[in-house]
Amino acid sequence: EELEHAKRLIERILFLEGVPDTASREPIKIGKTVPEMMKNDLEHEYHVINLLKKAIKVAEAEDDFQTRNMLTVLLDDSEEDHAYWIEQQIRLIDMMGLPNYIQFKAAGEPTPQG
Repeated sequence: EELEHAKRLIERILFLEGVPDTASREPIKIGKTVPEMMKNDLEHEYHVINLLKKAIKVAEAEDDFQTRNMLTVLLDDSEEDHAYWIEQQIRLIDMMGLPNYIQFKAAGEPTPQG
């Protein structure tokens, strides 16, 4: 899903005669525990949400509503859903304790992400 988002963004940048920067990226935070991994993922999702909101404002200021609509779909359909799912998992870990959470997930409980 994330690769599809990147592809759409790159195609739009190229259409607008821009040059996509695929070489630089922010460092990846890797946690050593499940809660730490979840918190790092949530922090990343919040960061992406903020970037998308800023980009939407720029698109609106430039009257580029096609780009705005594309970014809004990315924001609504994925990033905010991802953040919500991670928030739920963190709450479950807090409520159940990590061993019970891992056992619960190992039992094959479905997740909205797959």
